Amino acid sequence: MSAKHLIQGVGLRKFDPNRSVTRAEFTAMLTRLLGLEVKSSTVFTDVSADQWYAEEVAQAVEAGIVHGVSETRFAPEALISRQEMAVMVMRAYEYVNGKKVESKPVIQFGDLSTAASWARESIITAQVLGLIQGRSDRNFDPGGSATRAEGAMVLHNLLEIKNEK
Repeated sequence: MSAKHLIQGVGLRKFDPNRSVTRAEFTAMLTRLLGLEVKSSTVFTDVSADQWYAEEVAQAVEAGIVHGVSETRFAPEALISRQEMAVMVMRAYEYVNGKKVESKPVIQFGDLSTAASWARESIITAQVLGLIQGRSDRNFDPGGSATRAEGAMVLHNLLEIKNEK
């Protein structure tokens, strides 16, 4: 993922796999993977044009892959939850395929009821497609912060599926 310039280290020789990922960081990773080149500007009051992630956020919003936490706020420095990551990767998957995927549940996570209603279908579908895994066989931890290692794995899985097309 690093060699493909999708994920950067946190220093010259450090990846820090267990560090949590922010919404801006994961958005930038997905934008790079998809090669988005839409030229627009963001409408979020908390994303100024001079921020390193401003263009990526604008591109991902334009492509329909991310939304703000409200109509005017993106919360770029907030840690991305696992359920948010699942929703974003499913939108990216559908962007690549050009169509919505219908979920066919195979494994029911025991903690799926704790996920936000807007994220449940994406969690199930992303897991069935092999894009994301639970923290265990029975638990997804939807509200937990996603780590850099988990983000890298999700990107790797999406890239593998994208390359099969």
